[in-house]
Parts: sequence; structure tokens; C-alpha cells
Amino acid sequence: MQIVAGISLKGIKPRVWDKNSPYYLPQLRAVMVSYAEFHQRPVLRRKVMKQGLREYLGIPEEVKLYLDNGAFYFISRGGEITTNDYEEFIQGAKPDWCPIPRQDELKHLEKCQCPACKIYGVAGLQENGSVGFWNRATHNLWTLLEEARLIEENLVAGTYKDWYVTHLDIKAFAFSLLNKLFNPF
Repeated sequence: MQIVAGISLKGIKPRVWDKNSPYYLPQLRAVMVSYAEFHQRPVLRRKVMKQGLREYLGIPEEVKLYLDNGAFYFISRGGEITTNDYEEFIQGAKPDWCPIPRQDELKHLEKCQCPACKIYGVAGLQENGSVGFWNRATHNLWTLLEEARLIEENLVAGTYKDWYVTHLDIKAFAFSLLNKLFNPF
């Protein structure tokens, strides 16, 4: 299991990945920043697309750099991510990993069975302040735990190789990469 430290441009310190920081954590292997922070700042967005996200943040090569798609930022404002802008940013920023946004994110969330979504619905995820944070944190944790349960269930049953194809909502290029893992020759 990999622990990923979420970072924000608003509070980039204490720079736990930086060997020169008094807060350096040598066991840290991955950090994640949200695309929403760059979407809100067009000048910075363009700069990072030219410079690359890793260089801009000063993240060393041994630490994986993940980019969140900012889905909750966009949902909380009554909209969805502009896929073309996001994909353009990915091309320039070059994160190690990033999720592909769903075109039907709101419809998907309306069907979610996590405790927060069952009780408060999408409106609960859109809440501001602590309540919204708790709902989003609960939703994310439930989703990760449910995915881990499904993966383990299919690994134990010996059905993972066939199951992941029907389970994942991914673009063709990502599918081909996963397919190569199972069919290397």
C-alpha cells in the first residue's frame, strides 16, 4: 500500500519531500496536488504546462507525483471538469498519474452507496466547510475500501484478469497499458 500526501499550493510548506526541509520524511513515496488549483490560476496553469509540474513544485524523481482531477471542486460549483483543458494540462504538466474525468460524474455520484452519499446525496459533497469536507473524505475512503474489496475478491476468485476490463471506465490508451500487463507478449 502506498500512502499519498495531499498537498495544496496554498500551503506548500512544510515540503515533506524536500531533503533540505526540517520536515523531510524520507519514507514518503508519493504526493498529490489538485488540478483545480491550477484551473483557478490561468497564468500559473500556463507556466506549469511549460515548466512541468515536478520542476515547478521541486518534487524529486524518487517521489511519485499524482494529479487529482479536481472533480469535487467542479461539482461544488455546479459544473463538471472541462476535459479538453484538463487533458491539455496533463500533456504539459506530466504528472506520474492522473485520473481520467468521467463525463457523467454527477450521475455516477447520484448512485453512490457510501454513507455520505446515501444520507446527504450530491448536495452533501457540495457543502462548504467541515460538513462538506467530512462528506467528501467519507466518500473517498469508502470508495477506496470498496475498490480494494472488489480487487481482492476477484484476485482470490481468479477472475481479476477478466473482471477489470468490465469494471474500469478508462480510455483506450490506458486499457492497452493494462492489457499489456496481462498479455506481455
